[in-house]
Order: sequence, then structure tokens, then C-alpha cells
Amino acid sequence: MSAIVVDNVWKRYVIGQARYSSLRDTLAGAWRGLFGGAERPESARTREFYALKGVSLRIEKGAVVGVIGLNGAGKSTLLKLLSRVTRPTRGTVATEGRVSALIEVGAGFHPELTGRENVYLNGSILGMSRKEVDAKFDAIVDFSGLAAFIDTPVKHYSSGMFARLGFSVAAHVEPDILLVDEVLSVGDFGFQQKCLERMRRIVDSGATVVFVSHNLPAVTSLCEEVVLLHEGEIVMRGDPAATVSRYHGLLSTSGSAVRGAVSEGGAAEARFLSAELADESGNPTATFTGGRPFRLRVGVRFEKAQESPVLVLQVCNARGVAVFRTDSRAAGAEIGPAGSGAEAAVEVVGRMNLLEGHYIVRAILESGDHERVLASNDALCSFSVLGDGRAQGIADLAFEMTVQPDARKERVSDDVRRDE
Repeated sequence: MSAIVVDNVWKRYVIGQARYSSLRDTLAGAWRGLFGGAERPESARTREFYALKGVSLRIEKGAVVGVIGLNGAGKSTLLKLLSRVTRPTRGTVATEGRVSALIEVGAGFHPELTGRENVYLNGSILGMSRKEVDAKFDAIVDFSGLAAFIDTPVKHYSSGMFARLGFSVAAHVEPDILLVDEVLSVGDFGFQQKCLERMRRIVDSGATVVFVSHNLPAVTSLCEEVVLLHEGEIVMRGDPAATVSRYHGLLSTSGSAVRGAVSEGGAAEARFLSAELADESGNPTATFTGGRPFRLRVGVRFEKAQESPVLVLQVCNARGVAVFRTDSRAAGAEIGPAGSGAEAAVEVVGRMNLLEGHYIVRAILESGDHERVLASNDALCSFSVLGDGRAQGIADLAFEMTVQPDARKERVSDDVRRDE
């Protein structure tokens, strides 16, 4: 039985806005009308944009479906339609059961209220009764790790604390349908793992889950099926590994394989400006030969002063499996201190010791104490490695294979010579 039915849905937005007419504009328009002047067309100041184009989707009860795509593909728009935040321009959307949306954690928090008061306020917004919040309050606070600050007004919280409390409330709703949009990037790495584990429990409870994310390892580990959106249309739906591989192809053809799209993660305390992959001669490329040198140059900007920020880089294969992870501190490359507005370029030079396949680079900027995610981009850039068919797997161990003479045969030859 279907929990979600999306039937031929189109969603139109108008970019720009109509300008309010002043008295001068009105008189000028009347003057043009009297003497044959043409009125300036409204369309010159606005244009239409379709975020979704004829999307049809049926999701059965208890299914866990991932939705991936490039920035602007229509992923978040689809979730807003499912959660009734907005309505389709054409087509119908139907859901069965209680729907909970983890789209904007902390939405509805009041800065003057304490963490405790905001737990009740946010829980009510998400559809929980006071009795439900009472029963889950201790678990929510324990999950957030903010017991010492729960009676402090949230205006004094850091952005990381704010996001942690918001996710903790939302994660304890028990819905029939759960809609998730990029919320697993909140907090530090440890808290992200807790969020992922909580998501798995919700999945195990039998809820229908629609998970939108650029975090391909999380998508492939949580979802049994993945939908790929591109320019407002579904271009593929099926096995996670195959769909992620197709997504990598879109990254390559869109140019994202060389220069990563800007992504303002965390609290927008920093942002990624660019990412460029190049060969040993410095020529930008997204295709490498196994074992050859490469360069990766990442540009970042700090919107707030940071004492000792850390850049984390992770390489994942087409199945979303992390094959390599390192960070600037472990590599002995200190980035900070960095003042507000400062920019930095981090360059990685190495050898492409990977076997043939498609790969994606994930980047995270963390605070020096690893407590906050300053910025993140789960698809900073992607690349392909060409192989020679010598081996299969992930890593190129740069091996050599030789055959030693068999000692037993040598002994037989010696015995033969003695007999002679």
C-alpha cells in the first residue's frame, strides 16, 4: 500500500518581484497611455522558473527512499510539497499517516526562551502533544548533550548547540512518514554519528522515510532505493549504487567535477569558494590514470574569525564507501588563525593510488575543537580513474609479482644428477 503518491507534479516559482508603483510611475504611465507610449512589460522584471516538471512518484509504506541530485535539481522543493509547506502548481500530492519533516532544524525556536521552553514549543510545532514531550523530554536533552544549558535562553547558544537541540527534538517525533533534508550535517562528527544511528532506529521502526542528502555514504547505507532528480525531473530510480554512479556522471558533465559548487554548511561561519583538480602539469582535469600525480586546490573563506580551523577531506567511491579520509591538522598544514573575511587556499598533492572507477570528494571545515561544522560540501568535486585491468577493488597497492623456483623441483634435479 502506498504511503506517498506524487502524480504529475509541477512547481513554478516567479523569480524577481513586481515593483510597487509610486505616484510618479502612475502619472508617467498615464502620460504614455495618452500619447501612445508603451507601458514597460512586467515580464521584464520577473521570470518563471519550474523547480519540478511533471514528477510522478509512488512510495510504499515502510520504504526508505533516498533523493539525490545536483544543487537546484528540485530535491528540497519535493520535500516541501510532501510536508505541505507549499502546494504544487499542477498535479497532486497525497500522503497517508502522520508526517514529520526534518527540513529546518530549530525552525520556530524563540531566542528569548530557554532551551527547555523551546523543546516544548518546537515539539508542539512538530505535532507532539505536551504529554508526549513530557515523556520524551529527558531523552531529548540527553541526546542533545545540552543538559547543563537547558535552562539558558537559546539566544546565548552557539550555532552548533542550536542545531543539536533542534535535531534532538525533531528526531524524537514518531511519525508514519519521515522527511529528512540534509540534517545529518549538524554538530560535530560524533553527534552526526548519533544522528545517523537515530535515523536507523526510525527506519527499523517501520516508518516510511524520504531522505534528501548529498552525503552519499549515508544515502547508500540507509536507503534501499534512490531517486535521482536533475533539472526538476526524475532521470533515474533504482539500486543505490547504480543511481549514485549515474549521479557522478552528471557531476562530471555539469563541470562540478573540476570546480566544486559553493556550499554554506553549518552556521555559515565559513564557505567553500572553489575546488580544482589538476594533473601533474597543473592542467584542470577530472580524469586520471591510476598511479599518476594529482593536485587538489580548495579555496575557503571565513565569515567569522577562527582560531585554528581544520579542513577534513574524504574520498568516496561510486557505492558511497569512504576509501580515504584525512585532515589538515593530521597532515601538518595549519590553516589558522583566520580573521573574519579571510580567505585561504589549501593544496593537496599526491598520487592517484586508486583503481578504475568514479569517485567523489567530500569536504568539511570544522572548528579547532571539532565542536562545530563551519561549512560542508558532500559533493565538492568528483573524478574518474582509468585503470589497466591488472586488478580489481579500490586501492592500487603498486605491487610487483614474481615467481620463485620451486625448491622441491630443485631437489629432484639434484637427485637425478647424482643418480647419473
